[in-house]
Amino acid sequence: DGNGDGGKSTNCRQSSLETILSHAGMTPQKNTQSLNQPICQPIHLATTYTRPPSGDYGNAEEGGEEWVYTRMGNPTRKLLEDVMSDLEVVSSSSSSSSPSSSSSPASASKETTASGEHKPVTCAFASGMAAVSSIILALPQPLHVIIPDDIYHGVPTQLKSIFVQRGVEYSTV
Repeated sequence: DGNGDGGKSTNCRQSSLETILSHAGMTPQKNTQSLNQPICQPIHLATTYTRPPSGDYGNAEEGGEEWVYTRMGNPTRKLLEDVMSDLEVVSSSSSSSSPSSSSSPASASKETTASGEHKPVTCAFASGMAAVSSIILALPQPLHVIIPDDIYHGVPTQLKSIFVQRGVEYSTV
């Protein structure tokens, strides 16, 4: 984008889907001693991260460490979430001229687009079971879930053994 911020200030409302996709993951380093830096962020495979001698990870918003355990989040998944949020902004702007439902406070982040609207929050999960659990926990109870009979065996097991205690019922089709 030419402004030296590694594409961080890209105006998602004005960028096309193709532009956002072609720049996805490009996070060039700035102010480094070496001229040879990766253009795209590397894939982070670490499972755990270092912490201070106190043993406390702290809160990233209060100056603590951002990364604790890779299933909770890591730089690679954060980049995926950011790109997906950018794509959601482009998608909602091209499908309607009014603000999308993702601009509601319940699904909006603190980050804003160049036009001042809140970017949607995107969550990528470390496993399918984490995604299933998060969706079920986010829905109001009591809840009835319909699942296919050939679904991964962990889903009905979790529904029977854990979520039944929260008023979740299910049926298979």
